[in-house]
Amino acid sequence: MVGRAFYGANHFRTQYMYNNAIYDYDGMDNGIATKLTDVTAKTALYGQHINPPPGFSTTTVVYKLRGGISSQESFLERQVTKVLELHQISMDTEGLQKPPVLKYRGANLSPEVNCPWFAKKKQVYTQEYTRVIPELPTMPPEESSTLHH
Repeated sequence: MVGRAFYGANHFRTQYMYNNAIYDYDGMDNGIATKLTDVTAKTALYGQHINPPPGFSTTTVVYKLRGGISSQESFLERQVTKVLELHQISMDTEGLQKPPVLKYRGANLSPEVNCPWFAKKKQVYTQEYTRVIPELPTMPPEESSTLHH
């Protein structure tokens, strides 16, 4: 793990590792990254007792995988299992070939295909999702009854 994003106080904040040092970035506080001297990667990013900044909780973690395709496939398989177990979100996945379709409580989160910012293939590092809610049958409006006096 090389980074962690937090949310609290109506904004995001991040802590990340760069050149074996841990930095904290809170744009609402000072607008620049600050090198943390009182923490290590184990205490700030991936240890058993992570203490997020006061009033914040973890929303995202960032991993840097080593070991090629087999490591990525193994990681994906493990994460798909964990997401289902912890959040009851299932994923239809074709391995690393395509982004997964997420299924949660009757709605699907499908990969967004019309993203102009993905026009250059070398810039495709993330995937956007669109929520797709199955259509429900419509009921005819009830006849309103009028009271006559």
